[in-house]
Amino acid sequence: MQLRPGLAAALKGAKVARCPLIVSRLDRLSRNVHFITGLMEHRVHFIVGELGKDRDDFTLHIWASLAEQEREMTSERLKAAFAHSKKKLGLRHPSKRTKAFRRRFQARSAAALIKGASERAEVYRPDIEWALRQPGKRGKPISAYAAAKLLNERNIESPRGGRWWGESFKRMARRIGWQARWDNKPSAEFCREHLKWVLRQPGRCGRPISSHAAAALLNKRNIPSPWGGLWWSSTVRRAWKRLGLRDVSRANRGIARLKHHGFATPRA
Repeated sequence: MQLRPGLAAALKGAKVARCPLIVSRLDRLSRNVHFITGLMEHRVHFIVGELGKDRDDFTLHIWASLAEQEREMTSERLKAAFAHSKKKLGLRHPSKRTKAFRRRFQARSAAALIKGASERAEVYRPDIEWALRQPGKRGKPISAYAAAKLLNERNIESPRGGRWWGESFKRMARRIGWQARWDNKPSAEFCREHLKWVLRQPGRCGRPISSHAAAALLNKRNIPSPWGGLWWSSTVRRAWKRLGLRDVSRANRGIARLKHHGFATPRA
């Protein structure tokens, strides 16, 4: 009884209400003959729906014995099935698994994950297609960032129960067959001239322009970022670093400022 708190609560409730305990089958009450015999000896009134309410003790004893035998047979079948599966798949000795088995196992796991992600994406297909049909800026196709913003405004939760972001929306759209929408997005090399232009703009107090101010200028001119959506300070820094236009590491920021003002570079 200590291992079955639900049954203990049901028996207590039936005793307090002074009504019989009703179960669908006898094996749902117990698969132990001794337990069922103890209930009958203690005058616990229970009714088995499968057998009816007018059943004598002899019939209940027979059905209890059959339930106990079925439990033992089920246990034996499960043990044989587990032993067979471990021997077949090689799970009993993980150190003896071959590379071919590990590759097959990883491939099947990846296929199962991809299948689950595709099924989740199909649930959001109407919302994603609606967002993709909305117009973008200046008659251009809508960006992933803007589409995610539209879904957030309609209070549509993402598959993880949170907000939509540009990258998460892009992944979901690609899973339902919209990957060609962003195939022709501008690359970092395509934005080189814009990044050179923004580097020539003056910053605050005669200093070189910061990445935050550069991102604001690029967004003001409606220049799309290489990764889709708006420019951010981190996006500008990554583009500068990738194209070699400006060293944005902390160690060389002071040297870049000295060079900008015409001072000599300090010796190491």
